[in-house]
Amino acid sequence: MKTFKLFLEAAANNKQVEFMEIAGVHLKYAPTWVNYINEIGIDNLNLDQVAFKAKDGAVYTITDFKNIVIKDKTNRSFTITQSPGGICKLRTPFNIRLAQWQMSFEEEPEINQRNNLLKTNSSKILAIYKLLVETNGKIEYKDVAPAGIEYEEGQVLALNDAIKQLKPDIGYLNLINSDNTQTGVSFDEAVMVSGTPKADFALSLKGEPVYWISYKEGDYFKRDDSTGEMVVSQKVPFQQYGEFKRLYKGEQSKDPKNIIPVAINTFCTNIVKQKVGPTFNTSGEKLKEFIEANEEKLSKIDGISSIISYWKNRKVRESNVTKFHVIPSATYIVHNFYESNPSGPLSIFALKGIYGNDYQPDQEFGINNVNILLQTTVDQISLQEVLQHNEHLGYKINPGERGHILKNPNLPDANEYIPVLFMRHSSEDYFAFINTDTGKKEVLLGGRSFIYPKGKVPGNAININI
Repeated sequence: MKTFKLFLEAAANNKQVEFMEIAGVHLKYAPTWVNYINEIGIDNLNLDQVAFKAKDGAVYTITDFKNIVIKDKTNRSFTITQSPGGICKLRTPFNIRLAQWQMSFEEEPEINQRNNLLKTNSSKILAIYKLLVETNGKIEYKDVAPAGIEYEEGQVLALNDAIKQLKPDIGYLNLINSDNTQTGVSFDEAVMVSGTPKADFALSLKGEPVYWISYKEGDYFKRDDSTGEMVVSQKVPFQQYGEFKRLYKGEQSKDPKNIIPVAINTFCTNIVKQKVGPTFNTSGEKLKEFIEANEEKLSKIDGISSIISYWKNRKVRESNVTKFHVIPSATYIVHNFYESNPSGPLSIFALKGIYGNDYQPDQEFGINNVNILLQTTVDQISLQEVLQHNEHLGYKINPGERGHILKNPNLPDANEYIPVLFMRHSSEDYFAFINTDTGKKEVLLGGRSFIYPKGKVPGNAININI
């Protein structure tokens, strides 16, 4: 009778039930979980010791989270999101993930029968519930954001907060370059860019984008322990500038004799000459048939089993393919076009990789020809006033002491950030090209193509000349 009474009391407490739902318990079972924690006592479960790992690798407890939330000076709320797949995330006011756990569809918290303790995910849910109770409304539920854009959205929110704080009397701000020269651009808001162009977000004026930004999350500079000076970090925090498959297809269809398709066809042909993996002498239409007929023999070749397993039931979406050259696992291939001539004709790859496929000298800026590549973190970015002879000129984007801005059409000067052509094994990918020796279309099966920063290339990559 006592348990039933407690259950009714907990169910009647709508706030507790609401917090439990936000923490990740299915609405049907949230009252039961509230009853469980009220019976045992919220302070008797050691919930303050439950560990959460943030996206940057840092480990937090709810005591850490509580201190972070209380000390926050922004006018934005911390939030919890729940994905359709049941993944819960605690996010900062700038949408950066602090913690992740799974929703529960169990009637009550799960207990490990071997030690009679709460299972890990149940303890995380109850810890978050306790955090919600103790912060009392400072953490809100928010509909989940599209995957992969949380850092970009964080920068947009941070810039808009900076714009609001400046409260320009004329209704907009004048943008100044990082070198303190005029851009000729005025803006009143930062906005996300939809789709998957090179631009991640933009500055806009009266609803129209006017300045496009490609964003990379992470530090460019670090403090040298021995000298105390800021130096370029040897660890590149992002994976790639972009892929060159779409670039190749676009240029190949426009003009097969253009330097871009010619160079990539040569790059791929020279990969074939390295004989990194087996060649299938079959057409695209008969690939499945070829794999089925030779599967037993092919399965004994090191590094290609995942490719065989994937492509034996699929078709390559290319016509007139005459051969397939397999890229085995742990295969890395690179062309360092800077080593011969940094400002030579192949620098177009670097420029298009960094600023977008629409890049051309004197081309108008846009979503695929961005104004700048911004590398920083949400905690560093700000708008900095620029004065000349004590006269106000405008504001420039300040990436912070660990951040960096690369302005179109400049190329990186730090060795770690020099763009290179790069290909690696990826079972589900392929790259179709024209073999410069045979003139026929062939495919690198299991090969994925990138424009990489040099600092991310593995030391055992095969160097290919063009």
